[in-house]
Amino acid sequence: YIRTPANNSDQNFWIGISAAALPNGSSLGGKYVGFRFNSLLLDTEWKAVLYNGTSQSVTSAGAIAVSTVYKMRIQIDSNNARALFSINDAAATVFSTNFPAITSELGIACGTVMSASSSKGGISFASCEVRW
Repeated sequence: YIRTPANNSDQNFWIGISAAALPNGSSLGGKYVGFRFNSLLLDTEWKAVLYNGTSQSVTSAGAIAVSTVYKMRIQIDSNNARALFSINDAAATVFSTNFPAITSELGIACGTVMSASSSKGGISFASCEVRW
């Protein structure tokens, strides 16, 4: 579960699994499966992101609002090399383009990058559960 701040402007949110530190912008440094919201890229909704270490794919994953709690879910379907993204138990967005190799070592990544010095806030991270 995460909670968005009262102001999402000048914010860059990442929630997922990653092979590297979260980026300051939109260019991932390592393989990644997760959600993104980036106001500098003019995102108006959560995005599902897959990055295989070479190419990145982004698709719509659901609406975002300020001061809101979200249950973010990513299900890895290794048999079909794809991820299923769900927000607040809604129907999953199935995404496979640029899925990282299943042998990739990825760790939990959740963070906020403030894009402007005047920004306040960031996401509040409440809990995380990982199942295999």
